[in-house]
This record gives sequence, structure tokens and C-alpha cells, in this order.
Amino acid sequence: MTPELQRFLDLATRPLEGHPGPRDEAKGELMARLGHSGIPFEMLDLADPLARLEAAPPEKPWRRRGALLAALFLSAGTLLTVAGFLAYQIGTMTLVSYLSFQRFARYAPDSFENKLLLHHVEKIAPDLPLGRESLAGGNGMAETGRALSRQPDDLAMLQEQVSRQIFVGAEKWDGFDEDTKERIARLDADNALWPLLQAYALLEFSIHPTAGYGRAGTRTITDEAKFQEVVRLFSEASAKPRYHDRSWSLIRRQIEAFPPERGIHDAVIVQGFSGFVTRPFTRYRYGGYPFGVMAQVRCERLVTAKDTEGLRAFLGEWRNVVQRVLESPEPVEQDTVTIFTELNAMGENIATACKDLGMAAEETATKEMLRRLPDRGYSGNPMPPELRTAAGVRLETYNTGMVDLTAAEVLPSRKTELAFFDRHVAISLALVGLVFSGLVGLEACRRSKNVKGTARGLMPLFRREDHLWIGGLGLALPWLWWWIVTRLTPLGLHRADPNEVEEGMMALMIQPAAAMILAMVLLLQTARWRWELRGGFLALGGFFPRVGWVAAALTALAIPAAGGILYFPHLNGDDKALYLLGASCMAAIGLLWLLWEGIMNLFTPRASALRPNLVMRALLPWTFAGLFSLLAAYGVSTLMERKWFANDPLLPSWTSKTHRNAFEERRAAKWLDP
Repeated sequence: MTPELQRFLDLATRPLEGHPGPRDEAKGELMARLGHSGIPFEMLDLADPLARLEAAPPEKPWRRRGALLAALFLSAGTLLTVAGFLAYQIGTMTLVSYLSFQRFARYAPDSFENKLLLHHVEKIAPDLPLGRESLAGGNGMAETGRALSRQPDDLAMLQEQVSRQIFVGAEKWDGFDEDTKERIARLDADNALWPLLQAYALLEFSIHPTAGYGRAGTRTITDEAKFQEVVRLFSEASAKPRYHDRSWSLIRRQIEAFPPERGIHDAVIVQGFSGFVTRPFTRYRYGGYPFGVMAQVRCERLVTAKDTEGLRAFLGEWRNVVQRVLESPEPVEQDTVTIFTELNAMGENIATACKDLGMAAEETATKEMLRRLPDRGYSGNPMPPELRTAAGVRLETYNTGMVDLTAAEVLPSRKTELAFFDRHVAISLALVGLVFSGLVGLEACRRSKNVKGTARGLMPLFRREDHLWIGGLGLALPWLWWWIVTRLTPLGLHRADPNEVEEGMMALMIQPAAAMILAMVLLLQTARWRWELRGGFLALGGFFPRVGWVAAALTALAIPAAGGILYFPHLNGDDKALYLLGASCMAAIGLLWLLWEGIMNLFTPRASALRPNLVMRALLPWTFAGLFSLLAAYGVSTLMERKWFANDPLLPSWTSKTHRNAFEERRAAKWLDP
């Protein structure tokens, strides 16, 4: 043994100098590794390794361990806190999404499940007019009753209470109670809404439900007395001097009980609770158009009796009601169940009856009035193709009645949604990264004392530029490649129309997931490569070193391959799914390689454990760097979501004083005055 070799062995095993037995064993392993090179010990060139080891300062393992433990607890604590916060947000959003279904399907909410949402609402909106009782499993009647006991003259709340009485009572409801009649007579006697609301509810249960639906077809009158009461109530409504629907003012009160939204989560909560206000003329039981069927039955009877005066009187009543609704001080929602839709259905039946009785002047007048009313809640054109990509998912739900939108107006909505998606993806990937860091740390810590001591003694061979290679190839390159493909090329699914790819969520997830797998593959493969260069004389090279680079290349290609689906619009749903499955399999190759490496390291015997231990020691700090980069990406995405949401001129609730948002307000204005 040469003096240089002896000196190298002593320096490489310095961390074990207090443990003679493990140190001698470690020296023996190093001698065996040097012997694998096939070069006589006298001819080994150890000048550079000796210089590196001799120049290294005395080891202070607890400094490194303390820094790594601090990074672990800081990253894990921050990540789990943020993940818990996101889970809380997703939970509240999911609960809100079921509220409308639960109410209108007459399905009682589970109060235990809604405690989370109830707590959230009580904290941020203590003055919320409606919603708490429904969340607790009630039907809301006591809630409106208490509100009216505090403010007996609150007509918006009175309308809500009456609407809920009708909705909850269903077939048992048979008209206003005496207290309601007294309040209406005292506070709002000249409002045509009240008799129309009674007539609409009675119609649902005075006409046979199994006959034709829609404007065509007739239904059998099952309760003639109720039908005649409906006719009387409609005549009463026509004599009222005004029509005032206060549900929208109550919706605004619901919205304004919340603080201004800062992002999509807040907007979903606010929009969900605005849905607790019951819109008048909500379908209580069956489809079709009750007022339209009433007009059809009445017109058929008038035509059969050739009663032109009766039809002329009915036409006058209808025109009066239409005029009052058009003059309403509250905006009318563009909806398939609004009063305008019902009045359209009535007018068409009246025009047909006028034609049948040869009343040409009345038929012309009816059609002229019909032209002043929107038809079936639809007005305008679908969203132009050039705006579909920029509009985003939420605006796609308003895909009718566009109001001369521009790309500059719709872009903030899309950007908000992408930032919302990106921050959830960042935390999902960070959770995967935390598991990866844990496995790397486990491999670095689980080996025997002599393996870990030898690894610590050899770490000075790993140079600063080697760490830069790991950071550059393992972290910077994957995320740069993902950013270039998704942001600067047409292959980015962020830039796609949400409706172009039916499997949109799967497609959007493939690209960041492939980038994450690519980062893990390149981190491990680069660390192995750099140790092969620095410790080749110790036989630290692995088997099949090029396989990792091949796996990395295929995983990298999965990112543009997933976006390539945009160039195959002719594929049907199954073919698109197969295409995306193929792109996923490309990314899965990298995952399989990581799994293989993990299994090999798990079952590596102690005699061969030095190389994986060295690799994991070099890799561990960079896994934490990756975690912190993902947490930083979450923070940036959150700020971007808030920025774009604040600059959105259409969808936040504060952009309107009369509707839920400026888009609905503009659409209603366009709808009412085309």
C-alpha cells in the first residue's frame, strides 16, 4: 500500500475515527473498490482526490443535519398547511355546489356535512340574510319568518317567504294565508306580482301532468275551480298598475353580506349563497309553461264558443301584464323560467286563436307585442369562435346572449381560472415532491454507520459545479421545458378552448405531471452521472447508465405530445382518450424507471450501498429546493389569480349593482332592449 493510498483511506474515513471497527471495515471496502479498477495501487493517480479531501474543513455533520431538518420541517409544515387550506376551500366549494340541487330537488341537506360551510359563512358573513337554516338541514321557513319578525315591512323577504311556502308546500299549498294577505294589502296592494305568483302555483296542480309538454299539446284540467281561480287572478294582475319583482334586490343583499371576493373560491361561495333566493315562477313540479298552457286551454274554449269579445278581453289582459313587466323597476333575469318566457307562450296561443277567429287586427297587435318580448330566454349569438379560447370555463356557461364582448374583456376571466388551476397543481405536485424527498432522505439515513461515515468522508469530492449541474438539469431544465411548451408554443393546453378536448382535465394534468416526473428523473440521473465522474476510480458508476437519459427524453416528449391532441380535432371521444393515454404512458416510462431505481436501492446489499448513499446525499438538498420552488409557484399563482380577478370587468359581483355580475347585467340590458 502506497503512502498516498493510505492517506486517502485515512481522509475518506475521518468521520469514523472514533469507531475503529467500522473504520477498518470501511477502509477494506474502499480498498476493494479501488481494486476493481484493475490498475495497480502504485499506479493510481490520487493527487486530485487527496487535494480535495485535505482541503476540506473538519466535518460538522450537525450543521448539515440541522439545515436539512429545518428545511424538512419548514417545507413539510408549510406544504401541509397550504394543502389543508386548499382542501378546506375545495370542501366549501363542493358543499356550495350541492346547495341548489339540494333545495330544488327537495333533498334535505346533511347538517353534519355542512358544518364546515356554516362555520365559514358565520365567520365571514355574520349578517347573511338567508342560508344558515338551510345549511343546518331546515327548509328555510323559520329563517324568513324570523327576518320578517325583525322587519315586518321587508317586502323582499316577504316575497321570499311566500315563494318558499309555495315551494315547500307543493301540492298542499292552496293560496296565501291571512297574515300574508294582510301584509300584501297593506304594503304592496298594487303589485301584479302577487296574483301572478298565486296563479302560477295553482296552475301546477290544476292541470293534468302527464299530457303534452311545452307550448304545443294540451293538458287535461283536473280541477276546474282552481283553473277558474287562475283565470280570475290573471285578470286581477292585469288591473294592477305595476309589476315589481324584488328577488334581485334580495340577491344583492345576499351578495353584499359577504366581503368583496378575491378569487374564484370566494366567488363560488357568494354565487352559491345568492342562489338561496327563490326566483318567482320557479318550476314547482313539472316541465312545460303553465301560463302558456292556461292560455292555450282558455283560447281553445273561446275559439270553440266563437267568443271574439272574450278573446279580445283576454288579449287586453295579457297586453296589460306584458306592459307592466316591461316597465318593472327591477331588472328581469335572462332565464328560461322567467315571466317573459311564460308571457311569450301565452302570446303565441292568443295570436293563434285570433287567427282562427279571423281577428286580423288583434292578431297583428299580438305579434307586434310579442316582438317586444325576448323568446325563451335567448337573445344574441353564441360566443364567437375567436373568443371561445380566451373566454374560459365560467364564461362558457353563459354561451348565449353575448353582448359584444371583446378579447380584452374576457381574458381576465380565463387568466383567473388558469392561475386558480396552477396553484392547485403546484400543491399537488409539491405533495408528490415531499414523498420523493422523504424517500431520498430515508435512503441517505437508513444505512449502516460505516456506509454513512464513508459517504460523509467522500462528500468533499463532489464539487460546486456538480451541484450546479444537478440544479440546472434536475430543476431548471424541466420547468423551463414545461414553460416553453405550454406558454410559448401552440401545444400548450392552457391556450386551448376548454371545449376542444372533451377529456380536458386529463389533458391539462398530463403536462405538469410529466414535468414533475421529468424533474425527479433528471435529479436522480444527474446526481448519478456526476458521482460517476467524481468517483469513477472507486467504481461508483451504475449499471445501464444511459437508460435514465432515455427515460428522461421520453418523459420530456410527453409534454408536447399531450398538447398535440389539439391538432387532431377529428378524433372521437374514445380515440382522444387513447391518444391521451399514450401521452400518459410516455410520462409513465419515467415513473417506471424511478420505481425500478427505488426497488434496486431498497434491496441493495451493504457492500454496494455506498453509491446510492452518496447520490442521495448530493440529491437531498435539491429535493427541498424543488419543494420550495413549488411553494413559491403556489404563492405566485395565488397573487396572479387575485390580480386577474380584480381586473375582471365581467364576473366579480362588485361589477354590478343590480345583478350577480356585470355580465348578467349587460346581458339583461341587451335582452330587454335589443
